[in-house]
Parts: sequence; C-alpha cells; structure tokens
Amino acid sequence: MRLLTRMAMVVAAATLGVSVMAQATTAPPAGGQDPSLAATKSLIKHVFKASQKYKMKIDVQMQPEKVSAEATNIDVNIETEDTVQKVNEDGSAKIESKYTAMKVTLNGNVVMDEPPTDTEKSTVSANNTPIDFESANADDGDFGKRLTLAMAPIYSDKALGVGDAWTHEFKEDKAKGWRAGTATHKLVAFETVNGVKCAKIEHAYIEKPYADDQGSIKVNSTYWIDLATGMLVKGEGKGTGFFIPNVPVEGTLKMTFKIQQLK
Repeated sequence: MRLLTRMAMVVAAATLGVSVMAQATTAPPAGGQDPSLAATKSLIKHVFKASQKYKMKIDVQMQPEKVSAEATNIDVNIETEDTVQKVNEDGSAKIESKYTAMKVTLNGNVVMDEPPTDTEKSTVSANNTPIDFESANADDGDFGKRLTLAMAPIYSDKALGVGDAWTHEFKEDKAKGWRAGTATHKLVAFETVNGVKCAKIEHAYIEKPYADDQGSIKVNSTYWIDLATGMLVKGEGKGTGFFIPNVPVEGTLKMTFKIQQLK
C-alpha cells in the first residue's frame, strides 16, 4: 500500500513548482475566461525561491482495468508539503516532499490512516523536466520514477498564447528507471478560479510500450496555474496502465485524480 500514496505524491510533486511569468497587460474579469487575453503571450517556467513551501491536497481513485466479478475500489486522500531546498544557477531546484496527512481505503475499509514519516527528494529543471529523484523507499521499483514523467507537464522556452501547443519527447534512461514517452500540451484558456487568475493547460502523456506485464502508462490531465504567483490552483485528470506490486488486484489499474492548493 505504500506505493498507493507514492502515486498521489507524484501527482502533486510533478506540478507544484510550476510558475507562469505572465506578460498580460489587461486584467481578467471576476470569473470565467477573459476574451481580451486571447492574444496575450506568456512565458511559462519555474521561478524557484529557496525555502519556498507548497501545500496541496490530492484525492486519487483507482480500479482494476480488467473487469472482474468482484469490484476493487482504492481511494487515496493525502495532503503534502514541498519545500524548495536549493535553487541552482541554471534555474533548477532541489525539492523535498513530505506527507502531512494520509488515508487509504480498500473497498471502503480503511487500511492506512496516518502519513508516512519519510521524505522524498527530487531535482526539477526550470522548464519542469524531472532531473533526478530520491526516495527512502524501494518498494515501488521503477514505477514511481516512470510515474514522475507521466505526471510532469514540460514547458516550452517560447512565450505562449491561447491555442498554442507543444510536445516533449522523453528518452529512455535505464539508470534512472525511466522509459521513453511523449508528452503533448496545449494552453487552452486564461480563466479565473476562486478569484485567482489562471492559465489553463491541457497535458497528455503516452509511454512507449514495453514487452512486460507492467503496462504502458497513459495520462490525460488539466492544470490551472496562478498567473500572479505561479502556484498550482487546481488540477484533475485520469490515466491507465498503472502497475503496483503487492496490491491484491490482477493486472494494471486505471486512475482518476483531483488536486487543489491549500492555503
């Protein structure tokens, strides 16, 4: 069950430091999309600050992809806190992640109800490309590392406007446990969410199939990023091809998730 919380942690860690340096000159209205920003171009990248903290709430639901007579429903509800430990000269940063709350249920029965005490460390580039990942737990094998790529939207080095799309190709790195995959992105709108002016970005990831029993990860997600602070305001998505060792299900899992910023 430890990897179930790891999956939820990755959902947060892959998106937390995203920062949008908006070039907008016209403020959006109180709610909804602002047509006047349609021609706006915004440079999207990380702007890390040492000791900066991010707190998020993540809800994940999982079920087996293979239909069976006995249904299996796994729910993971966690809260996390990420701290920027160091900002490098190239704009990348080392981030430490920890759980502050956690609950896991299997078919409605609580199987875990307190957060793990260990921490995880990752290094992320200015355009949100994962560089390295360290975990105190080895029970997830390479799957947690693969999931890091699947959940990380990668940003263009060009200023972007509504309708712009871009692609990032991940190369296989056996030493890091990463598989090849393709991530596509599109800036679909500037919207106001809970009074916060945001960039709405659609993200899709497809992992290259391998000849093994661990499936091929596919994820489709949407993220709303605060234009003023660069914080993730909320996100949602779904995916397939999740393989978790030592979980009592046959084959791979499908997942849906929701994530929101905590004040």
